[in-house]
Amino acid sequence: FSCITESEDGPFGSLATNGSVLCAVDVFSVVRIDLQKGQLTQLTSYAGSPFTDLVMVQERLFAVRPNESRIDEVFLDGSGRREFAVDVARPLQPLAAQGTICFVSAPFEQREQNGVRTSVQRTALCKIAKGRAVIMSPIPDAISALAADETGLYFACTNLDRKGTLFRIDSRGGTPTELTKVKTLGDAMATPNMVVLDQFLIYADGNRLMRIPTSGGRPEVLCEARED
Repeated sequence: FSCITESEDGPFGSLATNGSVLCAVDVFSVVRIDLQKGQLTQLTSYAGSPFTDLVMVQERLFAVRPNESRIDEVFLDGSGRREFAVDVARPLQPLAAQGTICFVSAPFEQREQNGVRTSVQRTALCKIAKGRAVIMSPIPDAISALAADETGLYFACTNLDRKGTLFRIDSRGGTPTELTKVKTLGDAMATPNMVVLDQFLIYADGNRLMRIPTSGGRPEVLCEARED
């Protein structure tokens, strides 16, 4: 490993690349990183909430602001940003898929029962189409990991102990298909928890690195980490 550059204002947040351009969140700023010179160029900055996720769709950079329910397009030439999609209900885990942005929508709804107010999280898989969020499928459980290829999305629903199930859903939407059960999905510090590579879904199950065909089948152990 070698150091490319250093943050000017704290640890880097979200990173996004299309293979030729690398951008990052530097606390409140979105910056472009010159890999040859190690220089940072500020593209835009935000006030208020520091939570910003970046995703690149082909040659375009997008900043996802979950606490503000919106997605901005950030111009790579440094000329600023524009609102791309608004009223997007708490978008999380954005990724590029099928030429657009797909994400987990997980807003909290306030409910009252027997005089007691509670907060309930509602989860759905969504994508951006014509500047607005379109629900691909409502999901009854929390989504802890998300990956994609050109044919569909892959996601993990897990409980508080990270035990759960891996699913696949077609890029056009519909009913999710179960791929396999997971005893312990990844590690609390692992990002991402799973990726798609050569028609296989690669994921961590506890201390084992696993893969399963994206079309379904039997999981295979690739390697196992030592406990010590």
